[in-house]
Amino acid sequence: MSTASKFGISAAGVDGRAILQPKLKYRYRVKFNMPTVETREFTRNVVTCDRPKLSAAEIPIHSYNSIAYISGKHEWATINCTFRDDVNNSIVGLVGTQLQKQIDHHEQSSAKAAEDFKFGMTIDFLTGTHGTDGRLDQWGLEGCWIQNADYDGGDYAGSDPLQVTLTIRFDNALHSGDGEDLMPPGSVANHTGENATGKVDPVTAAVAATSPGAIAAGPL
Repeated sequence: MSTASKFGISAAGVDGRAILQPKLKYRYRVKFNMPTVETREFTRNVVTCDRPKLSAAEIPIHSYNSIAYISGKHEWATINCTFRDDVNNSIVGLVGTQLQKQIDHHEQSSAKAAEDFKFGMTIDFLTGTHGTDGRLDQWGLEGCWIQNADYDGGDYAGSDPLQVTLTIRFDNALHSGDGEDLMPPGSVANHTGENATGKVDPVTAAVAATSPGAIAAGPL
């Protein structure tokens, strides 16, 4: 008799289920889309790369005896990507080319508009196979530029390889996976609410989720 279904915790009134396989940190791939530049070496030499982080400004709404909170403008945090600094100068060459697009350090001149130097990125998490079929999800980053470039440094007492760490600022990110948008478009198009406070009772909602109809629909 199999005990696989005994692992995990019950949800929505359904008995315990097997534990879902998590995505693994080391199964990922980063690609850069820089016009007129071959960026394959970025992908080959990446060591670590963050996933996007999103935050929203907090706006307090003061009322009689109470304070409610609503979200203001959102902001995507910068991400860090670290690369091996190879003996062919592939990485430092690519970084230098991008930095020169942002500001020409020879002529001390800069681009007329940001579109002249911004680039795109994708961060894929993979199943462990090769090709596009092995992609579990993808972050697409738009309007990227290098905010900070750290070229590491020498150390007579160390044996570690030199690395280059880039801090990348971007304008927007979209998340997709398995042929669908994980951030579905049009999600706020039909909202008609008018109150700053929420209207969902978490306890009532949890009870409703365990109703016979919800249980019959299967596990969440």
